[in-house]
Amino acid sequence: MEDVAAFLAKTVLFSVLPPPVLPTIARAATRIALAKGETLFDAGSAGDAVFVVRSGLMQIVSGAAFGGRPLAEAARGEHLGEMAVLTGEPRAAGAVAVIESVLYAFPGELVRELFQAHPILWARLSLGLMRNLQTQGRCTALGDRTCAVVGVGSAVAHSFALTLALAEELGSIDGESIAVLDCVPAAGVAPAEGAALPGGFSEVTQSLRRLVTSGAAGRASNVDVVRLGADCAADSPVADLVAELRRRHARVLVHATLPWSALAARGIAQCDALRWVVGRDDPAAPEMCAGALQELAALVRTPVAPRVLALAAGAGTVAPGAGDARATTRLVPFEPALGAEAVAAAPARRALRAVAREIAGRRTALVLGAGGAKGFAHVGALRVFERAGIEFDAVAGASIGAIVGALVAMGWSASSVEALFVNVASNPWKTLFDLRVPTEAFFRSKKKSELIGQYCAGIAIEEMPLPFFAIAGDLTALTPVVFRAGPLALALDASSAIPTVFRPVRHADSMLVDGWVCDPLPAGVVRAAGFERVIAIDLSPRGRPVGRRGATGNPTAPPGLGGKLRILAIAMRAMELASQEHVARSLPLIDVLVRPDLDGFSSADLDGATEMIARGEAAAEAALPAIREGQGAATAH
Repeated sequence: MEDVAAFLAKTVLFSVLPPPVLPTIARAATRIALAKGETLFDAGSAGDAVFVVRSGLMQIVSGAAFGGRPLAEAARGEHLGEMAVLTGEPRAAGAVAVIESVLYAFPGELVRELFQAHPILWARLSLGLMRNLQTQGRCTALGDRTCAVVGVGSAVAHSFALTLALAEELGSIDGESIAVLDCVPAAGVAPAEGAALPGGFSEVTQSLRRLVTSGAAGRASNVDVVRLGADCAADSPVADLVAELRRRHARVLVHATLPWSALAARGIAQCDALRWVVGRDDPAAPEMCAGALQELAALVRTPVAPRVLALAAGAGTVAPGAGDARATTRLVPFEPALGAEAVAAAPARRALRAVAREIAGRRTALVLGAGGAKGFAHVGALRVFERAGIEFDAVAGASIGAIVGALVAMGWSASSVEALFVNVASNPWKTLFDLRVPTEAFFRSKKKSELIGQYCAGIAIEEMPLPFFAIAGDLTALTPVVFRAGPLALALDASSAIPTVFRPVRHADSMLVDGWVCDPLPAGVVRAAGFERVIAIDLSPRGRPVGRRGATGNPTAPPGLGGKLRILAIAMRAMELASQEHVARSLPLIDVLVRPDLDGFSSADLDGATEMIARGEAAAEAALPAIREGQGAATAH
């Protein structure tokens, strides 16, 4: 009882009360223990008690406690649930333990009597409201606030260096402060009260400071590293330590290796996410991970779904995942011969930047719109993205956007894409067009299929370096078709089959045509797949085309509508007309829209490559500040 009273004397709410009152309050306390993920109360429930956090971390959330939107947090010594008790109204929000927590519950009637007898409590209540406002921004941060990184088998020797590199990449996103807790005890180093710890630990309680020693310094000034001491008892309050780190930093990485100690397992169990670090060809890793997951399942209400970082020489892709942003395995390029510097090499850091964007909820998809020959503008935009070091986590497109997007997802540079397109445009009758007696289309489409196959044959979409989505329309089912797996050549052939221009592509029971007809700017596809940010390049007309000016200075008709390929241009202009409503529906789903000024060109204008590339480049340059602002500073270094 004396212990509870002494604790209450240090809490935000009750510390202002006369000491003789505290034992009475302590006798009325009910102790409540919650596992990570357990609900304390739901929105709409009766306000019959006020709660004070003894250890751990609670989150106040809107709506249902599990899965609601975070509003505020309450840590050790802080209170929650008081407003419903004082007003008599149902609770306006729910509360859930985001870390293993212990609380004391105090009856509502007692709390109301205390507020009546000690008006100073109202002042303390205002401090609690200020606390909520101060923590709201951090607790509503996107992504995972805490992530475990666990070395397994042959990767154990490299997992801590990888964790530090990942912390640096996370810290480069908006300059966020990152904490790394290494749960692999420092051999022969006992935790000391006077240990030189990072500045973020200045306010941590002495009981928690005694758990840790200073860890290896990170290269970035905004990364704090601490390590569990070698003599920590199995029942040490590691959950409280994770909670305090989370309160003082934007994100926390908790590092451990298998086999782990019971204390390390409890620390890992508090995390929002889990990444195994394994050797790609380590046969023992899957069994070791499965056994460790069983241990975690006994510690938390809902174990997290782990993902895998597989160290692999010369690799750097997402393993087969059918275009889902939640793909479970990522290959990290790793050259053992480089030793400690292996994770500092450029290919490894590029992969770790992608992992950092996953953790931070900043996965960005590039959406490339339909538009026929106007696709040259995509090339100009790609030039800008390359120069600025902008990296994308997925690519989607329709029609010409699908073709450009596929090359990007395969790892092509902007200059390589440009060279291919200029070559095709210089002699389309040789490379692309093959006339036929019109039945289904004006061109046989054999040359188009062969051209696509020349670069894409044998490639499966799900095995490409980036998740990729291509859109086509099914004339049989009258529905859009999203290719996110399967043969890339089939997807591009279908997505570029402009009705009446190229023959439909028959596949299974479907007759597939250009995705331009049903989803010319497929932002909704990548949103549905889980990508948080969308950068889109829209090639659709802004208004009535005025044409470019000829040698006399007089405006001319849009190229193509009056030229040799006017039948092609008319068909594609009709596509633009029909697609306007589809484009409008996609616009609210886009974070940054790049819209080159192409109204002086038609979609069949194969002679305007240089100028369209320049206009795409100019539009992307203008959008670059907005793209960087949303992506943070975590671009290619």
